[in-house]
Amino acid sequence: MNIPNNVLKHYLKNAYFFCGTTCGGKSTISKAFAEKHNLFLLDEESLDPSIPENVNANFHTDTDWNEYFNRPYKEYYAELQANLLGKLPETLIKIIRASVNQPVVADVINMPITMAMELTERNRIVFLVTTPEIAMRDFHNRPSHKAILDCIMSTQNPKESLANDKRMLAYSTELYLEELEKTDLFYIMRNDDSTIESTLEKVEKHFGFV
Repeated sequence: MNIPNNVLKHYLKNAYFFCGTTCGGKSTISKAFAEKHNLFLLDEESLDPSIPENVNANFHTDTDWNEYFNRPYKEYYAELQANLLGKLPETLIKIIRASVNQPVVADVINMPITMAMELTERNRIVFLVTTPEIAMRDFHNRPSHKAILDCIMSTQNPKESLANDKRMLAYSTELYLEELEKTDLFYIMRNDDSTIESTLEKVEKHFGFV
């Protein structure tokens, strides 16, 4: 996208961004926030129905899942990130169009942290994150991720495929947290004691809704 970031920032002024790691609570909290305050929600599926986490009908039917899930985990991560970053311009265009005449809540999986610092004000973005251990534990157990688990179970060695996918999740979460902690951006760490109510309260305070 060849539009200066300061111009994009102007057109994104009506957006409240929810970013973070997988299993950090982005989808749950952004939906709760939008519903409570009667705001238009742009969730991950509406912004990009083909994101890799969903593994749905948009995936190529001839994908070799054994090869896909058993690549070196760092290579696996790098390809996922490249695919997500390549779709970011389309994501931003959708947010801009939706927020022309109304505030919107955007659940954005593919917003790099460094870019987020340039595209929006600090009080318009929240990062919902969790630990690598929780990401590995919870990701494959979610009903919305059943399709990806089914694909893993169809490989020649499901146990190893699942372990490799977990390694990739842990690695991506570790990198994300390391980068985030170098900034002054607001984030909320999800743990086993976190609740929707307490997290939503923190988000509302950060966004100035209390």
